[in-house]
Amino acid sequence: IPLDDRETYEMFSKGQTYGVFQCESAGLRSVLVRLKPRNIEDIIAVISLYRPGPMDSIDDYIENRHHPNQIQYKTPLLKPILDVTYGCMVYQEQVMEIFRSLAGYSFGGYCAARDVQKETQSHGAGAGIFCQRTQK
Repeated sequence: IPLDDRETYEMFSKGQTYGVFQCESAGLRSVLVRLKPRNIEDIIAVISLYRPGPMDSIDDYIENRHHPNQIQYKTPLLKPILDVTYGCMVYQEQVMEIFRSLAGYSFGGYCAARDVQKETQSHGAGAGIFCQRTQK
């Protein structure tokens, strides 16, 4: 199937995805109907978001996708990183790039910060370190 096949995207937009791997649950079909995917990136993003935790961003993703002129970034530095996902953090690679671009972390430093954040999540210490680095 070509990546630009309109009939396929119409099928997804109608929730007609029975038998399509990871797209056949009632919940995901409902999301697809609301989103009306136009390209493969929309489908990949929705599948990535349809998990506990990231699922909280589905409504924002859909709203931003339908109204991209209303997307507001906390800083212009986020636009090139999050533009492809309509201002929402969907992929771990985006989080890594935010750590690198905004706080000067190396990719290895990001991994260490992620581990610290997991260990101190209830105390918020990891977020404090990130905020301190972004202010430099």
